[in-house]
Order: sequence, then structure tokens, then C-alpha cells
Amino acid sequence: IWVCTQLVEASLDIDFDYLFTEASTADSLIQRMGRVWRHRSYDYSGDENIIIAKDIKYRIYEKILVEKSIEMIQGKLAEGFLLSQSKREIVKELYSEKNLNEWGSKYLSEWEKYEKIINSEWNFILKESKQRAFRDVMTIELIPEIYKNKICCYLKLMEKIIEKIKLDKNLEEKEKEVKIRFKKTKILKKIQEYKVPVPIYLVNPSVLKRIIDSSNPIDSNPIEWLDKNYEIGILNKKYEYNIGLGLTGEAIEAEEESDISNNII
Repeated sequence: IWVCTQLVEASLDIDFDYLFTEASTADSLIQRMGRVWRHRSYDYSGDENIIIAKDIKYRIYEKILVEKSIEMIQGKLAEGFLLSQSKREIVKELYSEKNLNEWGSKYLSEWEKYEKIINSEWNFILKESKQRAFRDVMTIELIPEIYKNKICCYLKLMEKIIEKIKLDKNLEEKEKEVKIRFKKTKILKKIQEYKVPVPIYLVNPSVLKRIIDSSNPIDSNPIEWLDKNYEIGILNKKYEYNIGLGLTGEAIEAEEESDISNNII
């Protein structure tokens, strides 16, 4: 049993027997349907295996678009099945300019608003009021402070390994380059496992300007860059392994000691 957010709609190659989902717009529902009976070599002939709950609070999707989506899906069901051609027709009808205007949907006006922002060459990033428009989707990958000691150990280890390879007289220069690249990749891949996507609104808004222009002397930067070239940055925010990144507070989990050298070499 998987309990998922809308993330299940994208790039997940999973195959389940049943889908229980809240109602949403047709395009999202169809993507979710694609996670059911995905890899079977024969057609499904049992009872209904996609159950859509209609009695919901409309927090994410526009109410009129959800209602019209359900209405069109019910209208296209043929003998209990929603055919691929019908799915394409539903999405086309749902987002047609004629229907959107007729239903009084805000979809087109919202589209135009964000299109203008994007076409402004992303200058909105430097303005806090406009930055909030994309705060839920803009993220930067950082490492929680509780793992700082461990990451520093990895970086020191990488320096030692590289230095050792460079001093190895039994290797040709080309061999050294290949070996250094291999070892470096291995350690950086390990460091990557400690990164978490941090919503930009959890970072001081001024950090956006600093990321774009590191020479700009602005407010204190909440990101401590251990290595800017490899984009290894530490963020001092509350973090717990089983819960994730918190909104405020210091790191509360103690760093676990481990023999990093043995793990890498």
C-alpha cells in the first residue's frame, strides 16, 4: 500500500491493482490511472479498480475544472472502461479556450500571469513579492547541518585520495586523471545522498541574489558553502531523518560517527 501526494503522477514506473484517489483535474487523474495495471500482458476484466472520491475540499485544483473532469469521465465510460482515445478527448475538451471561458475558469488568466513572469527573463527572482509566486516549486539542494561533520570528512578524504594518486609514480598522467575522476565521482555520489530539496521560502529570500551573484554583499547568507564548485552547501535548519526538514530551530539530531574511509575506499 502506497500513500502518495501528486508526486505519484510523474515518472514512477509502478504497477498496482487498485487506485483510491481524491478527485482532481482530468489530466492528473489520467496520470494516476497510469500507475494501475501497468505491466500486465492481458486485459483487466474484474470489478472497478479505480475509485475516485468526489466529496472533497478544493485546496489545490480549481473546483469547476475538477467537477467538469468528473462529469466528462462519467460521460466517456464505455462498458466500465475509459479508453485511451477518450482520455485524450477529455483533456482536449477540458482545456479548450472555449470551455474555459464558458465555465468562468481562472485557468487562462493564471497561465497568462505566469507566462509574463517567465518572459520577464526571471527578473522576478530578485523581488521578494514576486518570488513568492514560485516558492512552492523552486528548490535548492542542500545538506542539513547535522551531517556537516560527515560531509567534511568525505571532502577531506577526497583531497587525500587525489593527492595520493598525484604522487603515485607508477601511474601515467592519463591514468592518474582517470583514477582521480573515478574516485571523485564515487565520493561525490555518496555526498549527494545527504542532500535534501529545500523550498526556497525556507531560505532567506536574499540568498537568491547571492546565488546568482556571489560577489554581491547583502544580508547574511544562511547557506554555508563547503564547496561551491560541487554545489555542496550546508543549511542550518531543524532536520530529523524520519520527518524531514522543519521550518525553524537548530539541528536536533546528533551526528553518527562512522568509518567513512572504509566505506569509500
